[in-house]
Amino acid sequence: RGVDTETALRTRTVGRLRDHYMRQGKPLLAACCHLAVGEETQALATLLQGHEIELATMLCNLRGGIEGSEEVYKLAAMKLEGLRNYQAAQECLRRCKSAEAGEQLEQMAARRAIRDSEEATDVVYLSSGVPPMAELRAKAAELKGAAGAAKTLALVRVAVLAKQYELALDAGFSAMKEAVEANQEVAEARRIAKWLCCISLLDMPEPQRLLLMSYESYFASHDAMAWDFASVVSPLFNFARDRAGRLSASAFPVSIAQMIVQEAQYHAKHGPLPQKTMELVQSVIGGVVPAPDNVKQDAHSILSKGLESAEVRSRVRGVLPYGWVIPSAACRRAGVRSFITGQQIQGPEFWLNQLTPDAPAAAISLADAAQWTRCCSFSPTGDGQILLFP
Repeated sequence: RGVDTETALRTRTVGRLRDHYMRQGKPLLAACCHLAVGEETQALATLLQGHEIELATMLCNLRGGIEGSEEVYKLAAMKLEGLRNYQAAQECLRRCKSAEAGEQLEQMAARRAIRDSEEATDVVYLSSGVPPMAELRAKAAELKGAAGAAKTLALVRVAVLAKQYELALDAGFSAMKEAVEANQEVAEARRIAKWLCCISLLDMPEPQRLLLMSYESYFASHDAMAWDFASVVSPLFNFARDRAGRLSASAFPVSIAQMIVQEAQYHAKHGPLPQKTMELVQSVIGGVVPAPDNVKQDAHSILSKGLESAEVRSRVRGVLPYGWVIPSAACRRAGVRSFITGQQIQGPEFWLNQLTPDAPAAAISLADAAQWTRCCSFSPTGDGQILLFP
């Protein structure tokens, strides 16, 4: 009994010290609190929350078998891909045993070879364990016309790798719409969206580009809610509503009002609704945003009951890199606020690449950039660029 009491006391003390350092913007010291008592799994999770990917990778290499190692290697591969160090990225992914990591390896190959000739593509694919183009085309012909989200996922994967992009888009859009409307097989639909995001949006017609960005940002907003990345939930929903709003009424299976309610339900569980979210909910109730009666009732329920049962969380949430509590001096000098929130940028800044040379400078916080890229493939600028993992 005495040992149990001491263990519980130690756990509480370490947890409080860890939160203290995280709130001060010192994730390394927070991780050291766990390492000092041999809590390697918690230390690894803290390094990930602090966006210390390199140090987290080193800890995994030194102490193999730590729970959460696979997530570290997948994030390290994303960062290395952005640096075009493909060999090191492949080595990271080969340390993982999950099918998801295998898909990430293939998707990296698809993005890397998108503008290569068939011969050059086969060389890239060989290094990633992907079959040659001729075999992929034959497999795509075999799978064409497949029914069901799982079989359609297999078709989309093969079609993207075989560079039969129209086939992949047609099959993928149909499967995603069916899955979202039925609220079934959404996990497969999410994977389909990831495969379609390997295709260059800059070469797509405008309707296809808008539709793919609508699906990707909508799925990404749900990923952000699941991972508790609170600061990017509303920006991702805003992105999805903006892109879906430019499409015809029946093109996207989720209405603007439904997305507003989903966003508000998430925020209502964690505390008072943000002012902008409350205004959006009121626009649904007031009929400014068209909505059926059941969606209006959900909106009423959020305002009348949601706040009463809100569970305000005191623990630190989301990605919190070193110095996240200090305002960005560079952005203050440049007069730049966050591109996705409009607020002053806290902590290190992340500058967004712009396709238009004369476009004004745009930046978001490193914390938001890390969270956004873990959920969504595209840059928040909305021009179709892939946002590199920071």
